Amino acid sequence: GTINLLNPSPPVISVSSTNPSLCGLNDGSVLISGSVANTTYSVSYELDGVLVGPVFITSNSSGEINITGLSDGTYTNFVVENSGCQSTEPGPIDLVEPIISINLSSTNPSSCGLNDGSILISGCLANTNYNLSYNLDGVAVGPVSITSNSSGEINISSLSQGTYNNFLIDDSNCQTTNSGTINLLNPSPPVISVSSTNPSLCGLNDGSVLISGSVANT
Repeated sequence: GTINLLNPSPPVISVSSTNPSLCGLNDGSVLISGSVANTTYSVSYELDGVLVGPVFITSNSSGEINITGLSDGTYTNFVVENSGCQSTEPGPIDLVEPIISINLSSTNPSSCGLNDGSILISGCLANTNYNLSYNLDGVAVGPVSITSNSSGEINISSLSQGTYNNFLIDDSNCQTTNSGTINLLNPSPPVISVSSTNPSLCGLNDGSVLISGSVANT
């Protein structure tokens, strides 16, 4: 007689994922479930059509293989193999980075002609260096290198009156825009009044005119 010894069918695997937590941060993951517990597998997949691996990963006690440190992209054609027994999952799995939304607020110059206005950009990553650019009255400014504070804010200072728009911040990994418009305005010119003192004697040039209401020490 004939005895045919057959391997059991390869385990049926399934794939789930966790997106990167921040734009530009490679902390996404793909979890492959259905493998044999505590077993070392050869794992390969494609990222945006490019083959990655194979790499050797050991499943946990639940038969899960966790692939970590992943960036955004489309992951397909997962292959899990051990001793010639191969399981596949075509995918796709799409890892997507969250989009940073930035907000704008402003402070007008304190007096006419004084360049002490400012624009505050909030919603950035904390303590991160950005390349910043924007338009002032239709003319491109930047990019300039600037670092956000611990609250994720970028303060653009020493600004004159004008129309500011098309704000863009770029940290080399992700780019965020805000197309809103900020109009910085000088305060209204001071309202002045005039008083006078006549010359004290005929032919003596000691008369005066006093203009009141101007900005002090200006």
